Amino acid sequence: MFWTVLLSLIIVLPITVYYYLKWKYYTLRPGIPGLQPEFIYGNLRPLGIMTSNKEVIDSYVHSFEKLQKQYGDIFQIWIGSNHYFVFCRPEHAEIIYSERHIFDRADMRPKTFGLIAENFLITLIGPKYKRHAKVIMPMLRKHRFKSQISIIIDCADQLIHVWKDRYQNRDNAICTSIVTDNQQLMLDTFSLLTFDYDLDNLNHLSEITNRRNTETKTEPSEMSFAMSIWLNALKRVTVNGMPTFVNDYLLKIDRQYQHAFGILENHVENIIQNCQKEMDPNARPVNLVASLISSLQKDEATEKRKPEKEQIGITKKELLGEVLGLIVAGFDTSSSILSWFIHFVSKKSEIQQKMKEELKHLWTISIY
Repeated sequence: MFWTVLLSLIIVLPITVYYYLKWKYYTLRPGIPGLQPEFIYGNLRPLGIMTSNKEVIDSYVHSFEKLQKQYGDIFQIWIGSNHYFVFCRPEHAEIIYSERHIFDRADMRPKTFGLIAENFLITLIGPKYKRHAKVIMPMLRKHRFKSQISIIIDCADQLIHVWKDRYQNRDNAICTSIVTDNQQLMLDTFSLLTFDYDLDNLNHLSEITNRRNTETKTEPSEMSFAMSIWLNALKRVTVNGMPTFVNDYLLKIDRQYQHAFGILENHVENIIQNCQKEMDPNARPVNLVASLISSLQKDEATEKRKPEKEQIGITKKELLGEVLGLIVAGFDTSSSILSWFIHFVSKKSEIQQKMKEELKHLWTISIY
């Protein structure tokens, strides 16, 4: 009798678990069209994004286009076990951003971004998010860049001089590093604006330009290279469809990622230490990192014993995460937008001329 029951459980239990998981995580939601997901893979294999040997052979954008043609402007998609609704129209974006309390998938952020930046504001939920938001949001609203336009101009001038030195008298040379160059620009500009700290990436770029020719590929700075590895890890855990615990384990054994993360932490630590040396405890904070430092918990051990809802301020570890998150915010997306802007404006001479005239006018007003 015992062996009969045990054998029945061995057969029935896995089948029951399989059908429960299939129903819970891999079933089309009613009302919105979409491709029926497969167990574990979701829509990765049916769309040709991943083959049986787990090689990525197609882009997500192309897959979204195929689903849009088949199902319309609103559809469902599964990236592994992660389920998303996809909205394709500009007016959808307007509604989503105006009704973020309805559409924001806060539960997804700790499973993706939270794996590589567990203490960054956008990865937090619940009382911990509210505690960080009380520190971060007022500072972002109060910080104004208009009065620091000279810093932006100086950094842009540095990059322009690098390009002049690199491509002078070489009309046939093709710039293949515009994105990485803009990443150096954004890193230096953003760190000076928000932290009053020079990461020295543009000087690094200038030194390489002076000792090499245009045919040699430019080398990114140590921090820029580490940032690229860190962001690639984010993209990997976001789109590979693997369960959270698997991605977490893969990141822990990834030596390249761990080394890059260590480099970034060292740079952030230097920024914080530099700010602490120059801070006047009796004066108002002059930049974002100074404001964050002023919000550090006085006694972390005492605060940790309190319920999360009663805790005030942020810990040293959380401060490191927030500063790193602020650097990322000014690195990847901003540099990509700037690169595409330069690409398209370079084809429109009339727009270039109009921009020059407006800049001259604004510069004249600022002088007088």
